[in-house]
Amino acid sequence: MNKKSGTRKKYRATKRNAKKRSRPTFYAVLIVLVGVAVIWGGLTLLQRKDAALAGTRVNLLPSGHLPGCTPRYNSTPPTSGCHQPGVAPWGISPSSVSNELQVHNLEHGGVLIQYRQNPVPGLDDAYIADLENFVEDIRQQRRYCKVLLAPYPDLDQEIALTAWGWIETLEQFDRNSIIGFINDHIDRAPERNVPCR
Repeated sequence: MNKKSGTRKKYRATKRNAKKRSRPTFYAVLIVLVGVAVIWGGLTLLQRKDAALAGTRVNLLPSGHLPGCTPRYNSTPPTSGCHQPGVAPWGISPSSVSNELQVHNLEHGGVLIQYRQNPVPGLDDAYIADLENFVEDIRQQRRYCKVLLAPYPDLDQEIALTAWGWIETLEQFDRNSIIGFINDHIDRAPERNVPCR
């Protein structure tokens, strides 16, 4: 065997070994790129889906039961965060529900409709009766069992709709807007499988 052919064989063997060593790196990079593309695509789809939902997305706060956490909320009324272990009864409440209690209702997949406790003087407060009739009517259907209507102290708007991580405010009773918000958000929460009592 001549010297030239031996050198060529060594060169080819070295080149083959280099290719073999680079394959795992290539596949690892490919897997990372595919993973990034899938995550990016998923997030884009979620953002588009969220954009089609009624209301405004509110950043979720850490959730836990009192007394093991300190209630701090990032919206008024709150849409997530620290809460009491119990839930307020669904339906119509003649008095306001504490923030810590209503957040647990939201965590169970409920939607709260809250209204200004003392309407602006001179403004017709007939919308409160409209809200009560609306809630009584829709709660006849089982899927709307987890709806709660209550006054809310210090509400800036006439009506606030809240769900887990979502809020919408209205300046007047608007049946279509309210039912749209409820349909988009009811039973979309961490503990949505808890039955309505």
